[in-house]
Parts: sequence; C-alpha cells; structure tokens
Amino acid sequence: VIKVLLEEGIPLDLVAGSSMGAVVAAAFAEGRPAKRLVEDMKHHWDSLGNFLLDVRDYNFPRTNLLRGRKIRRMIEVAMKESRIEETQVPIYVVCTDLITGQEVVLSEGPLGEAIRTSGSLPGIFKPTWWDGHLLVDGAVLNKVPAKVLKEKGARYVIAVNVTPERETKFVSKGIDEVGFFSRCLCRIPAFKEWLQYPNIFRIIMRSLSVSGLHQSRAQKDLIDVEIKPRIEDFDFLRFDQFDQLVAAGEEATRKALPEIRKSLQMNQ
Repeated sequence: VIKVLLEEGIPLDLVAGSSMGAVVAAAFAEGRPAKRLVEDMKHHWDSLGNFLLDVRDYNFPRTNLLRGRKIRRMIEVAMKESRIEETQVPIYVVCTDLITGQEVVLSEGPLGEAIRTSGSLPGIFKPTWWDGHLLVDGAVLNKVPAKVLKEKGARYVIAVNVTPERETKFVSKGIDEVGFFSRCLCRIPAFKEWLQYPNIFRIIMRSLSVSGLHQSRAQKDLIDVEIKPRIEDFDFLRFDQFDQLVAAGEEATRKALPEIRKSLQMNQ
C-alpha cells in the first residue's frame, strides 16, 4: 500500500499503527525507500515464520505461550537504536493497557521495543511494562487508529484495513477437502475432534480481528479513504504467501487512487 502511494506521489506526513501495522509504519517512518520497505518486510515475514515453527521458543504457559526472544532480537537488529521521536516521519504506536483497559499511544522511546509491544498478542507473548502501564497488542482496542491520527493533527486519513469480514479458515471442510494425513487422523475419534477446531493462534488472531471490524466501523466518519485488500482466502500462518499479499495490497491501493485524488482535491 505504502509503496504504491509513494510511487503515485501521494505524501504521508504522519503514520500510526497497531500490531503488524506498527511494524510496517515504523519501517516507513524511518525513511526507507519504497522498494527496500517491501524487501525488508519480506525478510521479516520469512523470519517470523521460522520463529513460530521453532519449538525451542515455546514457553511453559503461565503468562505467555511463546518466549519471543528471537522476535525481539530480529526487531532489535532491524530497528537498531531508533527512537520514536527521532523518525523522519512522525509515528504513533498504539498499545493496550491491561491495568486501565485504555488505549496507550507511544510517541517517544525505543522504536523497536514499542512495535514489539504493540504486537504482543495476549496469551501468546508476554506483556510489556512501560512507564507503569502493562501493555499488550494495540489491536485489542484499536486496530485501525484513525482517531489517533486525527488527534495528532491529520486533516486527511487513509486507513488500511486487512481484516476479512468472514474467516473462511474456520469453516469446516469435507473429508475430501483435507490432506491425506489429516484424513487418516480423522479415523481416530480423539484426533477427529481435535482437528475440528482451529489452533490457538487462529483463535486469538480472529478474536482481535472481530474486535477490529467493529472498531473500524465506529471510526468510519474519521476515515477519508479506506483501503481494504482482498485477502479473505489467504492464511496468515502461511508464510510463503508474502508476494501474493503484497500484490493484493498493490491492487487494492491502485483501485482506490481515483477516490484518493478526488477527495484530496476536495480537502484542499
């Protein structure tokens, strides 16, 4: 999305993001060229897939299922010593405070730590203590932070919403639609019941997504143009689909360009 907007000469004066959106926003805010931005995101996406498949990073689940050590190191390498208040483009990182139940917007401090905190899925990654707040994923309360941008002075807001209206991965498949190995397991009653339910990652992610759907609708009046890539058929746990996801984002953005240009002229 950002790549197409920049190529078309549409400037982005400030950005905000929660969860994975904070990662993309941070990479852009640091001033990375559009092409490098996509390349870096692909590298991080591939690395994230490897980390989630690494059983050594799993934790005895008292507060979190994953230790997150490797993801922390990846972010530290990617963001180095960057600070939120020193980025080329102002960025606001959205998190959720478990103590107050309120949204917390980070506008200063270590950028890497901020985006890692904003993506700390409850139950999957450990919460972060930050200035007396116990913070988790910003998407719990605000997945599409249009209101944050308005409060920070934005007169025109382009929102990117990647939440599908319907989660097709939860729909039960017929016996002929699953793989051979799964069909064999289905012959065992205990495994058949186990395979009927989505895994913990999918359940938590979809729970946040459902919340995000209602949030984006509630903020509709604050959004000038919403870009919504068609990614209903993509699996967020399939880390080999990055190129297709990028293509879907580019297509959705190009389709929105006429509306963006028209509304920009009206706002001048």
